[in-house]
Amino acid sequence: MRTELTDAGSGTSARVTDRTRRRTVRWLTLPTRAGCHLPIAAVALALRFAGIGWGGNHYTHPDELFMTMVAVEIRSPGSLGGYLDTATSPLNPYNGRFTSYVYGTFPLFAAKLLGAITGNDVFGNGHLPGRWLSAIADTGSVLLVYVIGRRLFGRLAGTLGAVLLAFTMLHIQASHFFTTDAMSAFLATATFALILHAGGRRGFALYAAAGLAAGLAAASKPNLLLAFGLLALPLLEAIRIGGWRSVMPVPANLFGRDDRWRSSPVLPATLLAGFVAIWAFRLAQPYAFAGPTLFSFRLNPQWTTDLAFWQRAQAGTVDLPPSIQWAERAPVVFILDNLVRWGMGPGMGIAALAGLALVLWRIVTAQSWPSWWLVGIAGWVLFHILFFGTGLGKAQRYLLPAYPLLAVLAGLTLDRLIAWARRWGRRAPRLPRWLHPGYLLPTIVVISTILYGVAFTTIFTREHTRVVASEWIFSNVPPGSTIATEYWDFGLPLALPGEDVGQYQTFPLDLYKTDSAEKLSTLIGQLNQTDYIVLSSNRLFESIPRMPWRYPMTTAYYEALFTGKLGFERVAHFTSFPELFGVALDDRGAEESLTVYDHPEVLIFRKSAAWSDDAAWYLLNDALGRGG
Repeated sequence: MRTELTDAGSGTSARVTDRTRRRTVRWLTLPTRAGCHLPIAAVALALRFAGIGWGGNHYTHPDELFMTMVAVEIRSPGSLGGYLDTATSPLNPYNGRFTSYVYGTFPLFAAKLLGAITGNDVFGNGHLPGRWLSAIADTGSVLLVYVIGRRLFGRLAGTLGAVLLAFTMLHIQASHFFTTDAMSAFLATATFALILHAGGRRGFALYAAAGLAAGLAAASKPNLLLAFGLLALPLLEAIRIGGWRSVMPVPANLFGRDDRWRSSPVLPATLLAGFVAIWAFRLAQPYAFAGPTLFSFRLNPQWTTDLAFWQRAQAGTVDLPPSIQWAERAPVVFILDNLVRWGMGPGMGIAALAGLALVLWRIVTAQSWPSWWLVGIAGWVLFHILFFGTGLGKAQRYLLPAYPLLAVLAGLTLDRLIAWARRWGRRAPRLPRWLHPGYLLPTIVVISTILYGVAFTTIFTREHTRVVASEWIFSNVPPGSTIATEYWDFGLPLALPGEDVGQYQTFPLDLYKTDSAEKLSTLIGQLNQTDYIVLSSNRLFESIPRMPWRYPMTTAYYEALFTGKLGFERVAHFTSFPELFGVALDDRGAEESLTVYDHPEVLIFRKSAAWSDDAAWYLLNDALGRGG
């Protein structure tokens, strides 16, 4: 099955006899031969396992820290009845010391089981099974891109899409942490791939498998209950092609035929898929329900309260410190800008959006109702872009479930370009093939994406910047010194082997608190006692100035700190950028979550002789007065 986007151009290689032309595009067509998608997956797996134990047990990703804490604490209930009893199950995070758990439980349970088998189930190594599962699941997403792309748009499109996703920065990053992101993206993509292959077949197994994938996707990330809608695509496509009569089991003689029953399996198969999805979610996310029996579908009030809180946070009605970074961000534009510049890289990002535009154009210009597979792939991508792009939180990782299908669309774009170049080559056989944009642009896109992905992976072959900064502190900061850190960010120094954190006095500066005269007095008093100020990322000093009406004094504080006017001098600065062949890519302009987890910028300032509490007070109080 292929959609109407496929044309003869993508299948003409067997008919091309010109040797020069074959050599010109050999590097693009070679991977399309049978079995070559497996080496692509092997490379993807290698990139995702590179430095898999990186970062030690410092847990600089807050979600990974939380997931590990929960995984270490929960225990097996010992029976199915105990597993389903929400109020008493020791596997239920709510029954421990955690009052909130908004993540899916399927990746948590899978990591817990793998940790118990491998002996990695204590704080310090309990994150490793989760990282292994993230890396394996994300490699599965690469294979699924090949499967979907080949089915819809041809083998070359599928291969190119898989190559691009294998080297996609955001996927490589997600694979290196124990979170639910990589697993949920894989299961959502598996739902689409399985239901795509189930369409048009009379068997029920693929429908059931698709339902299982959809249920587990929702049990990995609750907002992926949306994946249940994908299960209806074969039914809608069958209705588009043959009308309602083609999917309804009815006596054939009602339509002037004999009295045998005319039956299509699409409707019952779709119902089966939905049935399996519901039960997969019920069993893999058991504490979304109150229990205590298997057939109890009453929702757990703790779970629904959790979801409602984070829905309000996404809408901006809850005031949280991390949300300040989203102030004055352009709807949709911001999330697409980060997708193109950082999440995928310019080449792949532009190709993916061009593929989306191509599919949308075919949908809106179709003379009859377009293929539901095209509507499904475009709708899935557009929903994620528009929903998260217009909400308060515009984190790039929220788009991860849409990235595999965006990779399919990028592969479609490159396939169309190559088909265009081949048609042009037959009309102008004497001109150099490499000059044609249809060959040149795909080459640039693929090579640039590969280089970016490899460069980003080198981050995981180096020490985390917070570890390096901690080593510097232990070597250069005298014992007994007072170190000021920042509230809501990691405090340094980290606890390193053989080093005594207790030799320093540390305390956080609560700079997220709304500016006031009281805050100013507290800050000056703390700075008076401080020998060193440590900024362990750009989280505060990049976000707080976005709200000068709320933080006029704190904005002035950072400006004075960086210029030396505050009376502190910068003595150390640590960065770790994506780097290849000695060329570093400065990505400090990327959205916060793309840098602060794995390679944050760290700055250390030391109090100088220029410090004066009176001068600092007048400087900051003046800004406070102007802001008010």
